[in-house]
Amino acid sequence: MKNEILVQLTSLIQRNSMATTLGNRPEIRKLPDRVSSLSESEIKEALKEAYKNEVTRRGVRYSDISDTEIEDKIEKVSHWLYTEDPIRGLFLYGTVGSGKTTLMKAVCSLIRASGSGSDLAVLTTATALFDEYCQYQNDRANHYEEMRRARYLFLDDLGIEPSRCLIYGVERYPIQDIIYARYDRQLVTVITSNLDRSGLRDRYGERMYDRMAEMMLPLCFMATSYRRQSKK
Repeated sequence: MKNEILVQLTSLIQRNSMATTLGNRPEIRKLPDRVSSLSESEIKEALKEAYKNEVTRRGVRYSDISDTEIEDKIEKVSHWLYTEDPIRGLFLYGTVGSGKTTLMKAVCSLIRASGSGSDLAVLTTATALFDEYCQYQNDRANHYEEMRRARYLFLDDLGIEPSRCLIYGVERYPIQDIIYARYDRQLVTVITSNLDRSGLRDRYGERMYDRMAEMMLPLCFMATSYRRQSKK
């Protein structure tokens, strides 16, 4: 009898696993369906154009990025967008003014132009997310739940927000909360930060660091600030 129950249980687990794999598993492709047929080189060209647009939109003179760190990072991000591996996010970290935020906004612009729209691709800062979380916990209307569930979340300047907030005397941790939620749902999340991976662990703890290490491709930016270069 015990063996029969074990066989039945094992069979049920296998069927559920197959159903998840074949039908219910979230799509691994990061790009919207409308542009899923693009080649990797085409994605790279589109991302380079989006990056250029982000630079010029701020009124900054655009310089050729050939053979620069930014071109290398665009190539890596394009490969990440193109491949169907299970890494669902990017962690862009490093020196101030090195192009992290510009590249993140370029990816967001590419996603939105590809057909997802601003309702599915949310762009915000860690400080704004922190504020929205505190309002959400106090039952005030805001966009926190939209950020939590968006198919794409682009989160800028992780590490400059307050570490916690008090809700009715209880300590809450907004950043950890949203990372855990998006990790569980396997949603695409792109984050920029001046914290390195060691600083990330120290600030947010081993549990969040471990999840980000699994769900995100880390890309380190070491270039001199482009803001200072543009003033020369």
